[in-house]
Order: sequence, then C-alpha cells, then structure tokens
Amino acid sequence: MPALLTAADPAPFEILNPDGASALVLVADHAGNAVPAALFDLGLPAEELNRHIGIDIGTAWIGEKLSADFDAVLVRATYSRLVVDLNRPIESPTSMPPVSDGTAVPGNHDLTPAARAARLEAIFHPYHQAIAAAVTRVAERGQTPIIVSLHSFTPRIDGTDRPWHLGFLYDRDDRLARLMIAEMRRDPGLLVGDNQPYSGRNPSGFTIEHHAENPGRAHVTVEFRQDLVDTPEKAADWAGRFAAALRTSLARFTKG
Repeated sequence: MPALLTAADPAPFEILNPDGASALVLVADHAGNAVPAALFDLGLPAEELNRHIGIDIGTAWIGEKLSADFDAVLVRATYSRLVVDLNRPIESPTSMPPVSDGTAVPGNHDLTPAARAARLEAIFHPYHQAIAAAVTRVAERGQTPIIVSLHSFTPRIDGTDRPWHLGFLYDRDDRLARLMIAEMRRDPGLLVGDNQPYSGRNPSGFTIEHHAENPGRAHVTVEFRQDLVDTPEKAADWAGRFAAALRTSLARFTKG
C-alpha cells in the first residue's frame, strides 16, 4: 500500500512541551485542517475546511495556552477531521464522512478499503500512538496521568442555536467533569453545558474511551463555543478562565 503522506506533507500531529512537568496530558483531536496533497483538499474550497466541519476552531490556541500555563504536554492533530476523524472509531460512518453538516465531501465518496486504510495508517494510528506515548511518559515519572480533551462547537447547527458558552462531556466517569461544571457555574454570567451541546454518553468519543475510560484514568472533555474562541486573543481569555477552574477542580479531585 503506497504511503499517503509525502515529505512535502506535515506530520500527522504536533507535540508541544513533551517534557512538561505536569501530570496533565492535553489532547486536541480536531485542532488542524490540513489535507494531504494527494487528496487535493478533498474537493472542497478553503472556506469549508475552515469552518466547523473541517476544524475545531480555537482549540490549537487554547491548547498552547494551557500547555504553557500548566507546563503540560499537548498532542494536537494536524489534519482535518474530514480526512479522518481522530475521535471516532474507525468503523464509524462518520470516520471519513461523505457528507458533513449538509456539505458533500467529494474526496470521501466511494472510498476503497485500501484508501481508508492508508488514512488510518498515516494519520489515525500515529496520532493515538503519540497520545499513548505521552501518557506513558507521565506515568513513568511516577505521576498519575489526567487527560484533558479540548474541543469546540459551532453556535448553530441544523437551524438550532446552541447558547452554552462552554460545555463538559462525560460518559461513565464524571468525577472531574462534575467538579468543573460546578466551578464554572460559580460565574452567574456563564451558561455551562452538562453533557451539552451534545451528550458524551455511549457512543462516546474514541479518544477518551480508548485512552482514559477503558484504562480507568481521570479525564475531562471540554467544548468551547467557536465564536468565543475564534481569535488568539479570545481563545487565550477562555483558556485562562478554564485554567483557573481546572486548578481548583484538580485540587478538590486529588483530595477527594
């Protein structure tokens, strides 16, 4: 099977602060919107790849700020979720969707098993191997890894407004999510989602289920509303708010 990525293509992930001293492992599954040159932008114009179907707007900036603030490792994806969604099981129909939020994705129509396997081999598996390696490095230092999964959501979808400023998703383990929800709701001006803007329950996202829930590791998944984090300055502000709540919640969690 020929390799999908060439020397001209970026790596499938970036690792920031690999030797960070924190027990936190920050992950951003949809931080990038690159497309391998061989896939010709999946037949889409740039404006489609730049909107929510192609990228979780703001999460790359938020991840950078949190990585610096906590001295934590960050593993963030380079390629668009339309190439392969790193937070979906590989057998899911949304792993390489032919249509996303009403937009046809020509490069994802009638994919052969070999074409699908090439994307998994080049992008999906290396990304998740990088997360596993980051978690292992933290554990080998004698710390208990805590995974923080960063996402963002469009303010409106299918004709429905999504008013939450941010939300926390969870499935079987809601310990840290509950602490974060309570802490952020201390600000009466914030509308904080509890398993909103959508539920994190089964089927939950692949990343947390694979790297956190099944091994029994503490974790939290946050969703920021994209219009609130669509510039570096706005993203840094919300990262700061999130960081303050996370510090308090972690202190309570470890005492717990």
